[in-house]
Amino acid sequence: MDKVIKIMVALIVVMLALLIIPKMMDKEDDEENIDGIELIPMQMEKPESSNFPNQEIDYWVNDSIYIWDDEEVNWVITGEVVNRKDPDNLYVQKQELSNKPIKIKWETLMDIRYRLKYLAQMNSKVFSPVFGENLKKWHGKEVIIEGFVIPYDEEGKLLALSYNPYASCFFCGNASPASVISMYMKNSNTLYDLDDFRKFKGIFYLNQDDPDQFYYILKDVVDI
Repeated sequence: MDKVIKIMVALIVVMLALLIIPKMMDKEDDEENIDGIELIPMQMEKPESSNFPNQEIDYWVNDSIYIWDDEEVNWVITGEVVNRKDPDNLYVQKQELSNKPIKIKWETLMDIRYRLKYLAQMNSKVFSPVFGENLKKWHGKEVIIEGFVIPYDEEGKLLALSYNPYASCFFCGNASPASVISMYMKNSNTLYDLDDFRKFKGIFYLNQDDPDQFYYILKDVVDI
C-alpha cells in the first residue's frame, strides 16, 4: 500500500513539473526578448503639412469648395480646389486709392465661394470665404455701397450694413453670411434707426481669418 502511495505522489510531482517548467521557460524567453527589444514610441508618418498640419495653426480641412444656398440655408459642396498653389487665397497688396470711389454691388459680394478651415484661436472649424479676383482688386480701395443699417453698439461707432432688412438679414433670416458688412464710422453717429436704407463711403477690406468680423469690412465710413 505504501508503495502505491509513493508511486502516486511521484506521478503527481512529475505532472506538476511538466505543467510548471514550460511556463517558467516561456516567461524567461519573454523576459529575454523584452530586454533585447529597443522600445520606440509609435509614430505616424506625417503627410505634407498642408494636409495634416499641427493643430496649433490654421489649416484648410479639405479641398472642397462650397457655395451658400439661400434655399437650403447652408453651404453646399460644388467641387474641389483646382489650383492649390495659392491655398490661402492671399489678397493683392493694398494699392493707392483712386480719386473716384468704386460703387460696388451686393450681388458681386455674395457671389463667392467658401472653404472649411480650422482656426486655432477658436479651436473650431469655420467656413472661410474664397474671394474672386474682382473682390481682391477692391481690397484697400475707397468704395460706395448702400443697404439697410443695423445699429451694432450704443456709441454709434460700429454699424452693420445689410443687403436685406433686419427681419430677413443674416442675423435673423439666415441670409448669406456675405450679405452683411462691418462698418467702422469715421465719426460716432447714433442717429440711424434699424432698417434705415442709406448710402455709405469707406475703405473696403476683405476678411478671411478673423471670426469676430464679417467677411467684408468698411473703415473710415461716412454717410453720403
